[in-house]
Amino acid sequence: MLTDIKDQSNYTEQNIFLINDEPVMKNALEVLTILGKTGKIIIKGEGKICPNTVSVANIITENLLKGNSKVVKITVDGKISDNGYMIPAIEIIIQKIG
Repeated sequence: MLTDIKDQSNYTEQNIFLINDEPVMKNALEVLTILGKTGKIIIKGEGKICPNTVSVANIITENLLKGNSKVVKITVDGKISDNGYMIPAIEIIIQKIG
């Protein structure tokens, strides 16, 4: 859906984090923990959670790991739900540098 299978071949379940509706800072700290262990992470969000996904990426790259991380790729997509509404989706790949 969001990323081609070949692009995700280097990632495991440990490298993928689904943003949820918990507080943004809690999600950011969980992402930071995983990023510290793996060096690269995919964060995903759907629907009303898309803005939180962007916020988490900004907290990581502009605050917590400023100068030591970067956004590698952002993919925006969407799907049609059963009731005909469009559901947006976002995927952001963050990498530690240095």
